[in-house]
Amino acid sequence: MQITDPKLFKAIETAIASGNTVYLVSPDYQSIGDGPELIRNSTLIKGRHGEFPADAFHTANSDQFLRALKRYARFECEGCGRSCRDEYYMLRSELWQKVCRFNDTLCIGCVEDRLGRKLVPTDFNLEDTHNLIKLWPAARRLKERLGVGWYKHRNRVLAFIRAKVLALSAKFLSVMRRAFTAARRVIMAWAAAHSARRPRVIVRARRARDYSLNLSEPEGPMAQGGRGPT
Repeated sequence: MQITDPKLFKAIETAIASGNTVYLVSPDYQSIGDGPELIRNSTLIKGRHGEFPADAFHTANSDQFLRALKRYARFECEGCGRSCRDEYYMLRSELWQKVCRFNDTLCIGCVEDRLGRKLVPTDFNLEDTHNLIKLWPAARRLKERLGVGWYKHRNRVLAFIRAKVLALSAKFLSVMRRAFTAARRVIMAWAAAHSARRPRVIVRARRARDYSLNLSEPEGPMAQGGRGPT
């Protein structure tokens, strides 16, 4: 059903009050058929996927679709139950189909758990996501994944600091390597010079010892304990 805002809002409120499952169909989906294809192109406002009775409201355009979502959708993550109102984003279709079943509402954390990695800007439908950020203040985690605002500058600053630290570390290691090489050469030269002087000192010491022994030994018959001629 494509109707103006007042009638659309009244119809949605009537369906919610009746306890029916309520879907809001994407304006880009032009088919009027029912079934899984309709559910995959809809956003769940109330109830659980597959529960009946269900009402699906087809919005006339993207602005009306977003106004209705902003007014009625709870944006609760179907993986962990947290509110996703500050994480309204659009992923690339092939990626969304890879991690989601039908039209799940998932927070960034649950999407990343299923992917096994963090989301990067190229994972998003950037045009639609940036349009949504203008309507809903984005969470810090979403801004960080998109690389917008302070996080864009922060990543650049961190990259600059990382590069400077690596450059300074390389320079420090180079200086320390040269200093170590110079110190090693000095030590080796000193050791070589010391080892060259050591044998001369030993020879001199031995000669001095032998000379002192020769002086202390008596000569002639007195040395053999006899008497000399009288």
